[in-house]
Amino acid sequence: MMLYLALVTCSQGVVRGQFVPVETTEEAWGSEASTPTPRLPRRRRFRAKLQSVNDVQSQLARLYREARSGSIRVEDASRLANILAILGRMIGDSDLEARIAALETGASAK
Repeated sequence: MMLYLALVTCSQGVVRGQFVPVETTEEAWGSEASTPTPRLPRRRRFRAKLQSVNDVQSQLARLYREARSGSIRVEDASRLANILAILGRMIGDSDLEARIAALETGASAK
């Protein structure tokens, strides 16, 4: 039996490494050329409503509070905050693009 290192998200949102046993019998390997696919533990999925800049702002605030309280590591919070900031800029740009398109449509109709 082999062990693979799997990254697991705990209930507090902290990513930790966990060794997972994987079968290495002939059935698991299939053939000499293929490698086994490790069965990773199921992670809890987190879904957040991120449809507007205000939604992203509230998630950034939640992330800040969790990092400040020590619920998640600052390094992980920084990475997630960067992703949220990019997403917020994209949402703002798409809103602006829709407003410009509406103005152009209104101007061409006159």
